Amino acid sequence: MVYGPREDSYLIQKVIVRFSRGKVLDMGTGSGILAAEAAETADEVLGVDVDGKAVKEAKKRYPDIDFKVSNLFSRLGRSKFDLIIFNPPYLPTTKEDFKDAALDGGRHGDSVLLKFFNSSHKHLRPKGNILFLASSLTRMDRIMKKLKKHGLHIEKLTDEKLPFETLTVYWVWR
Repeated sequence: MVYGPREDSYLIQKVIVRFSRGKVLDMGTGSGILAAEAAETADEVLGVDVDGKAVKEAKKRYPDIDFKVSNLFSRLGRSKFDLIIFNPPYLPTTKEDFKDAALDGGRHGDSVLLKFFNSSHKHLRPKGNILFLASSLTRMDRIMKKLKKHGLHIEKLTDEKLPFETLTVYWVWR
């Protein structure tokens, strides 16, 4: 089942217009809703997802946007982007939990984000930006350390309180 838009998608969708210019990558595109939002103001948008079914459905829903299968940056070569959007799996999970790639953020909710930030800086143009979403359940201290290591800055843009967590959209830049 493809991850459909929920409150996390809608929260990040609200800020995309402020940053969507030039060449945009929607990492973990899922339904493609964030790629479609970016396409309203960007010159070029690529949506990628590890799930081939999600890519197939996004292509049907948004035929004017380029979508492809990729596990994070694995199939993007040396492509560089003005904006990278990422609504990652961010929920802390254990081995006993049901494993759903769209939700599984690992033990601390940050495993996919840490992998993403190992390579994201290599795919940003000189004045490039990253928008990503995290939960109050995510270990942000480890994310902050990784960003600092790569010379990236971070700022909180907006958040939304839910019954069991707070979702936050962050802006990252060089």
